[in-house]
Amino acid sequence: MSLQSKILIVDDEPGFRKLILKAISRENPECEFEEAEDGENALKKLTSENFNTVILDVNMPVMDGFEVLKSIRDNEKIADLPVIMCTGSNDRDEVMKIIGMGVSGYIVKSTDTDSMTQKLLGLLEKINKNTSNSGIKQDSIEIERIVKALNAKMVVADEDIAFRKQVNSVFRKYYSIVEVENVKVLYDTCFKQKPDIIILGRTSDTYDSKVVMPKLSHIARENDMVIVRVFPNKKFLDIFKKENNDQHAAGITRTMNSELLESQLREIITIPGFLFSIEGRTIRVELRNGCPEDEKSVNKLKQRIITGTENGIKNVCFDLSDWKPDSNDPETGDAENRLAELVESIKESCSGILIEGMTFADTSPLSKYILKDAENEKS
Repeated sequence: MSLQSKILIVDDEPGFRKLILKAISRENPECEFEEAEDGENALKKLTSENFNTVILDVNMPVMDGFEVLKSIRDNEKIADLPVIMCTGSNDRDEVMKIIGMGVSGYIVKSTDTDSMTQKLLGLLEKINKNTSNSGIKQDSIEIERIVKALNAKMVVADEDIAFRKQVNSVFRKYYSIVEVENVKVLYDTCFKQKPDIIILGRTSDTYDSKVVMPKLSHIARENDMVIVRVFPNKKFLDIFKKENNDQHAAGITRTMNSELLESQLREIITIPGFLFSIEGRTIRVELRNGCPEDEKSVNKLKQRIITGTENGIKNVCFDLSDWKPDSNDPETGDAENRLAELVESIKESCSGILIEGMTFADTSPLSKYILKDAENEKS
């Protein structure tokens, strides 16, 4: 690694500032450095000089690191400046707060100075490779757009707004849902967004369906979608089942009963094993049922996460609270390896990866991504 950067080191401990400066300059003699002993002096330097990166301590007098970071992100001129946070604590809440505030990475102060400085040098190298690692400002509309791009998508086409809302209320916790009322808009939406599921009921331009349905079926086969036709009663559904030989098409009967609607659809479609949300500049991925299930789903999740990182979200937190692989099922014995494969495949795209909600043996490749609280570390 060869950095030609100007770095501001902010820490109230002169010894720690000196340790960091020596570690970086030993491998990068062309680096320039400035130091600040508290947050107030750091902001004065940041607004009067140009820096490539800030190494920022959390606990300081006058202004702590969180206050300094907020001031940086609120200042249009330096809002995108890469910041590496330094904390003396492994406290889960503090680390999650650090990740959520949009940093390029963090290090935990440790007596193992070699390991600590190596992690810092690795973070600096990532920033040097891609100066956009600091992330971009995102308003709520932009975040909503990214979340919709990451999550599984469902399109509900029906002229009855009450039915559309019924489907939405049942499945919105699993899917990003788009509602349309006619076949023309449905086709345009499916062509552009490639949803995972299409719920097709009564539409205001049903006469076009004979033209559009073959096109929709083609899109479904090409993109592994499922089209669910909604029929007025069981008689029509039985006829459809008898004639249908397309694995990408299925049918249900129309109902306004939420439980019956959900039970019918659950027999046809598999609820996604993942749910994405965004906290600050962190992608949060809730995994369920041993997801990813196979190599195909590993690649699908990888692409969704990379879509997020390409939009300025640089940290990933996997929430395994509901990740319950069945130990009696030989297939799920590989679930841990598949998750490890996914994590390894995205780590070059991320500034930080964290796993919470489940623990693994020290021999597991996933154990190094689990945040251990300070009390457990001491014991």
